[in-house]
Amino acid sequence: MLNNHFNLTFLSNKYSKCYYNIVSKALQADREKLPKNNKNFVYYESHHIIPKSIKPEFKDLSVNAWNKVLLTPKEHFICHLLLTKMLTGIDCQKMCYAFRAMCNNQSNRHQTRFVSNLYEMHKKAMVTKLSDSRKGKTFDEIYGKEKANELKLKFKDRKPRGKMTEEEKQIKSESMKERSKTTPWKRFLQTNSFEMKKCEVCSLEVGPSNYLQHHGTNCKRILKTCPACNTAFFAIPWENKKYCCQACYDSIRRTQRISASADLT
Repeated sequence: MLNNHFNLTFLSNKYSKCYYNIVSKALQADREKLPKNNKNFVYYESHHIIPKSIKPEFKDLSVNAWNKVLLTPKEHFICHLLLTKMLTGIDCQKMCYAFRAMCNNQSNRHQTRFVSNLYEMHKKAMVTKLSDSRKGKTFDEIYGKEKANELKLKFKDRKPRGKMTEEEKQIKSESMKERSKTTPWKRFLQTNSFEMKKCEVCSLEVGPSNYLQHHGTNCKRILKTCPACNTAFFAIPWENKKYCCQACYDSIRRTQRISASADLT
């Protein structure tokens, strides 16, 4: 099944062959995630062989177990790099976004190249440090008493993962609609008066923030006269705008072309 879907999804090039070799070797090794206290513990990351953003029907790994493979952080990084070269169009764009997100796991302030060895080293160090910092500690010690009680209640009432019922979807939809009404910008509009202001220089009606930045005492617009219709209009000096509208510009160009053709004849 994997071979059929693989050939239908990806391009036939050297990058696809390399990707297939990495995945097939990992599958043949029959890897498994072991507890950290096991002496044979190796850190692995779960990877969708055919990405879920490209083929959402293969997203559920409990049903499509053939689409799951365990990779080391280095292999995982290289596979996502190869995926950007195995697809075209919008699918390639999605893989580029995924690879970019993987590169941003570490703050990259000075645009340093993020190679696979560095990614693997960082990911292993992060996992071990997080594990060591929480080893032998209770919820109260890690999160504090109040936060720990909230988490305990949350985990107690949590349902096992699965498909949402129609009733749950409706509840979720209603909550998201109410949430969209209380976004910071909408709250600002509800609590603050958003009245348009008229500039004393150019007579344009703009919002308060635009007025403070570009109008009033800061207005740099100058009065010009359109050579086509002789109407006055305001323009920014660095725009080099000669006509009040596109129609006037087209009419002047049309008369120039007619006169030029008349001269030729």
